[in-house]
Amino acid sequence: GWMELAVHAHGGDEGRRSANDRGEGFAMVYVVLMPGRALVYHVDESTAAGGKPLGKLQLPPKGGGKVVATHLADPPYNYEHAFSVTGDAVTDGGATTVETWWLCPDSAKDSDEWIAALNHA
Repeated sequence: GWMELAVHAHGGDEGRRSANDRGEGFAMVYVVLMPGRALVYHVDESTAAGGKPLGKLQLPPKGGGKVVATHLADPPYNYEHAFSVTGDAVTDGGATTVETWWLCPDSAKDSDEWIAALNHA
């Protein structure tokens, strides 16, 4: 679904970059949880139907109780519904690095539903 996203390199705020082409803060993107526990984002719904995603996080296999998504303890101003999700970011060349995405849906209910789906999918 539609929500705002900011990408964080592993290690915290100093590595934050935008999902948009201006490189600033949060950007509106279309996020999809794919089979095989891959979380991807697109700039629009039409590319989600078969186009290449702009970003991809591979989440750990389900089971084992690993929490990958949590509410932000101290969310930025105007992003009170934001949550974080951490996984292996997959590059075009197939290399992986650990990244954390901050995602912000429109409501607390949407945030809770995404967190439940990501942690238990």
